[in-house]
Amino acid sequence: MILAQEEDVSTVHLNNNDIIKGHQEDMDFIIAFEKDGVTHIVLIEAKGVTSWGNKQMNSKVSRLKLIFEDNHCHNVKPHLVFLSPSKPQKLEMQTWSAWMKKDGSDNDFKFIPLSLPCGLMFVTRHKEPDSNGKEITKWTTKARRYVCKNS
Repeated sequence: MILAQEEDVSTVHLNNNDIIKGHQEDMDFIIAFEKDGVTHIVLIEAKGVTSWGNKQMNSKVSRLKLIFEDNHCHNVKPHLVFLSPSKPQKLEMQTWSAWMKKDGSDNDFKFIPLSLPCGLMFVTRHKEPDSNGKEITKWTTKARRYVCKNS
């Protein structure tokens, strides 16, 4: 896997192991730093008000394995961290690699609690007729439903 390179960016690469997909499967925040000749990549997956799901995580885990395992990344040490208001409780970790877990544990992972601000809103669309009766799409904001904890 090529993380950084000095060659021409227009170079065409083989899509070995089908790593590049036609859909977005991202990480929410990535931190990279070098220490003692090893590049550490901290991959942070965040959820604010939505829940964690095994289907999404299993897909993400499979993709991370394709990217970071099988000698694709020499001198690279990935770290997976979860960020949300409460720690996910029902994630099935049987297929996760040791580096994705907390200290190689079989049933725990790195987690940082996230404080959400009160008054969080989201954008939503709706359709309504215009003055000629033609249906048009408009948008508005609505309040998120979640337990707000004032600091």
